[in-house]
Amino acid sequence: MLYPAKRLVPTVFDGRRLSRIAIAAFGFVVTCVLALSALAEEDSANAPPDGTPDPSIATSLPEPLKSFGGLRPALAAHGVTFQLNYIGDTLGNFNGGFRQGATYNGRFELVIDTDLEKAIGWKGATIHANMFQIHGVGLARHNIGNIFTPSNIEALPATRLYEAWFEQKLLDEKVAVRIGQQGADQESFTTTSGGLYINNTFGWPGVFSTDLPSGGPNYPLATPAARIKVDASPNLAVLAAIFNGDPAGPGPGEPQQRDPAGLNFRLRDPPLAIAEAQFKYGRDANGEGLGGTIKIGSWHHFGRFADQRFGSDLLSLADPNSNGQPLFHRGNSAVYATVEQQIYRPPGADAATGITVFARAAASPFDRNFAGWYVDGGVNFT
Repeated sequence: MLYPAKRLVPTVFDGRRLSRIAIAAFGFVVTCVLALSALAEEDSANAPPDGTPDPSIATSLPEPLKSFGGLRPALAAHGVTFQLNYIGDTLGNFNGGFRQGATYNGRFELVIDTDLEKAIGWKGATIHANMFQIHGVGLARHNIGNIFTPSNIEALPATRLYEAWFEQKLLDEKVAVRIGQQGADQESFTTTSGGLYINNTFGWPGVFSTDLPSGGPNYPLATPAARIKVDASPNLAVLAAIFNGDPAGPGPGEPQQRDPAGLNFRLRDPPLAIAEAQFKYGRDANGEGLGGTIKIGSWHHFGRFADQRFGSDLLSLADPNSNGQPLFHRGNSAVYATVEQQIYRPPGADAATGITVFARAAASPFDRNFAGWYVDGGVNFT
């Protein structure tokens, strides 16, 4: 199998096998009502005064392309920043799978962030929305049929809303409450180092996407949720969130086709609760030292899950005498942990330069899950 030369994928181990896609209108409407409209990958509070995202190819463009003819600074003055992102992957497999050959998958993204303090004087409040236009053919779906999709942008062709949420910061920004359509893959079980890799499982892992209804709240299917984050200290943060437990809703066929535009906004499915604690260490107030991060978390889904082996008559589902109806369990859970540690930093270099190792692990009960355990890891030379 071929991978883009700039994004290599380290080895992933799993207990068995594992798997896993919003019209712009809603994001535009929400943002325009409160200010003007446009987009950004980072919070507008962190964006330059002229609204140009950094780092970005936009910083190297000549005028009037850089400022969109003056649109960027005009919007930034009212708290609105925007960004246009494009990712394209050409992948191929020469042997195995059910079809050989190459594929192209592309994703255009529009991101809009609005600082409501600048827009309408609402202190500590922001609105975020992003949408995707996904096109092309994914290698996993079209050629291989595997669960760890080689590309983290692979999804069915669609124009869809992903996230659209409102966030309010309180108590000197130590507490942040977020409400709206969200993806759990944006904050839970993540590592900065793993985010460099193309393989989809280094974001929302295949073990979770196979164990949760419709793959859980992750790209390309976000879902209504409420999240609170508490920064107890510069080195400790705690997050807790509750999501609608099935982004696409129950039914036959492909979840992405059951929610083709990301506009289902389901609220009545059994919920999914996630909690995570994040610990940072090893770096002083001046940013010196070999820093590390440990995250420990868990999730619990309140729905019903079919047993993988036994029927409701307690006979094996493989037994010819079985009634063929699986035994159902109440709820499903997982525990997980991540560690990220810088092990070398050249003298005088910035904190991001050097060698960093990372690893993640998760476990779920085998009786009701296709995959019961998961481990990944890697080494980054930056």
